[in-house]
Amino acid sequence: MNKKAICTLTLALSISLTSVALASNVNKERVFGADRYETSAKICDKGFTSNTEVAFIVSGENFPDALCTSPLAKKYNAPILLTSKGKLSSKVKERLIKLNVKKVFIIGENGSISKKVEDEIKSLSIEVERISGEDRYETSIKIAEKMDKNSEVVVTTSSLFADALSIAPIAAMKSMPILLVNKDNIPKETEEFIKNHNINKVYLVGGPGVITEAVKNKLPNAIRLYGNNRYETNINIINHFKDELDLSKSIIASGENFPDALSGSMLAAINKNPLVLLNDNPGKTTDDFLKQNNNTLKEMVILGGVSGVSEDAYSYAVGDKARPAEILASLSESEIRNYVQNGWDFIIKSAVGLNKGILKQNNEVIINNSYYHELKDEYSTREGLINLLSQTFSKEYSSKLINSLYYEKVNSKYYIVIGQPGMAFELWKSKIIDKKIQGNKLYITWSGYSEYGEKYPSTKAILKYENGKVVVDYYEELSMIGNVKR
Repeated sequence: MNKKAICTLTLALSISLTSVALASNVNKERVFGADRYETSAKICDKGFTSNTEVAFIVSGENFPDALCTSPLAKKYNAPILLTSKGKLSSKVKERLIKLNVKKVFIIGENGSISKKVEDEIKSLSIEVERISGEDRYETSIKIAEKMDKNSEVVVTTSSLFADALSIAPIAAMKSMPILLVNKDNIPKETEEFIKNHNINKVYLVGGPGVITEAVKNKLPNAIRLYGNNRYETNINIINHFKDELDLSKSIIASGENFPDALSGSMLAAINKNPLVLLNDNPGKTTDDFLKQNNNTLKEMVILGGVSGVSEDAYSYAVGDKARPAEILASLSESEIRNYVQNGWDFIIKSAVGLNKGILKQNNEVIINNSYYHELKDEYSTREGLINLLSQTFSKEYSSKLINSLYYEKVNSKYYIVIGQPGMAFELWKSKIIDKKIQGNKLYITWSGYSEYGEKYPSTKAILKYENGKVVVDYYEELSMIGNVKR
């Protein structure tokens, strides 16, 4: 049994790679609840604190019907609250009562928001009016028909929520209806609305891959607003209307899910603020916009929990912190090698001493015909091992290693396995032949030699940026031991 590969590595601690955040005068506030429905209620609290005669109820499960709601809601200065199909959230119900709402507009038909929800609202002595059509296109027209006359409209697709939500606060500010079209054609009812309402200017949101040039050419004086992705489209829309916006405050929402941005569109519209879509890596256009406006920005309201927009997302964008991918990309080959190689010795150094009552052979413990080593008392429990391993390995991989490399004896103490089947890969003689970054992980493939000088085809490892430091998330040679799946 080969022990050298495990027992001869050099001890080193993981290096934490976090940059110091720059000082900022921005007042940051996060508005969120236990779910999307409570979050919509909390957002309502930010913009509506006194009597509000009208409120809008939209689906929190399907976005097409709801996309066009903001301009009509702005006409009434009304909040947009979310509901599931079959039940009105207790938190939303509380807001309707608290705001003394007299009338609710439900957007969408019964398949989107059930009659049960409608009846729940009516039971609060609130008048209910449902706005819906045969499909999402007709629903957008029904909403538009309830707005005041305007010679300008927004036209966008119903297949991508981000495009519509990026312009929703601006459309609301400018009282422009949002109309929906297909990629290759304009629905008959949309075409008739544009003709019958003397529309002479259209803001077309979405690139040619989303809405074709053939569609654009049928629209009067159409200005296409778009980018290479949803985040670039979002910023290009904001920049187009920049002079009409108050950039001292930004409403931030996830660009990956629609509910928070939908509820927050009215919050942005009321104060003429941009609605910025964000994630941990939205792209250069968003980064540049936030950096350029960082000195102007005094207040930032982040909608939703950290699973939608992380605590660091803004700091990444303005350069206060390096993104995990940037940190991993900056690692040299020797640094990558050290991270993978150094951790294991840190574990081995913790294994000292033997119990007199256990059979010994060459300073090892034999349990069930396998070689093990006793651990220090502070590392002989699962909690102790997790604390030890997490200094070098990711949380998930630490758990796998415990299940694979340790044996729990009847006395509830853990012992570490000694030995490894097969040839040991000499990492210090290796050369990286491939590496790829995905999110906060760096995937590495090495080519090299065994300790006997035999050519090794390849071996793999994964580094992960977790909790402010680089840790090992997988190492193929280590995972050959015990039961860790390769």
